[in-house]
Parts: sequence; C-alpha cells; structure tokens
Amino acid sequence: MVLNIKGIDKLIGHQFHNRTIEKVTLAERWGKESASYVFHFPAIPYSGPTNPNRYKMWHDKFEVHLCRHPKNNMYELFVMGLHGVTCLELYWEDIQNFSNFIASFGVVVGRCKKYWEENT
Repeated sequence: MVLNIKGIDKLIGHQFHNRTIEKVTLAERWGKESASYVFHFPAIPYSGPTNPNRYKMWHDKFEVHLCRHPKNNMYELFVMGLHGVTCLELYWEDIQNFSNFIASFGVVVGRCKKYWEENT
C-alpha cells in the first residue's frame, strides 16, 4: 500500500523540541508497495564538545520515517537509526487527524532528544 496523505507538506517548517522539518520526501523501502514518508531535520549549530568517535549527536541531522507495518496494518513513526527507542505505532485515524499527528511527532522527536541527552 502506497502512502498518500493529503497536505503532508504542511509539516514543513514545523518545530519539535527546537528542531525544524526541512523537507518531506517519499522513499521506497521494498518497492512501490512499501513506501514511507521521510521527514528531514537538518543539523543545528553546535559549539559544545564533540564526540571523539563521531557518533551522531542531538545537533546532527536526522530523519523521521512514517511507514505502514506489514504485519498488523498499523503505521510506525520513528527516527531512522533509533527505531527501538523512538517508534510510535499509529492508526490511520491518528495520521489523518492533524493535531494527533503533530502530537505524535512531538513524542517521537522528544524520545530522540532524550536518547541523545542520556547517551552522549
């Protein structure tokens, strides 16, 4: 099932925990039948200490993905690379309700921020 959400571009420019969505793209994971929306968050200025191993940090760019789970017909919203700690399962109705969807984004980005604060 290809995702087709009207008005998804309205999220461009929205801020969550002082991070702003720069662009929205559509990515095919395993062909056209398993597409996902990708919300791109650019890096933000940072003048603090750097990680000597150059692991990602909160100020680095990251992506939030929205995709349909193939087994249970729900949708997953998560930060790529941090699925295990940021994933939020949503019903189609949650996505269609713009206020609920915005709130869900806040939860996922908040989990990402918390992870980086506790692990860098």
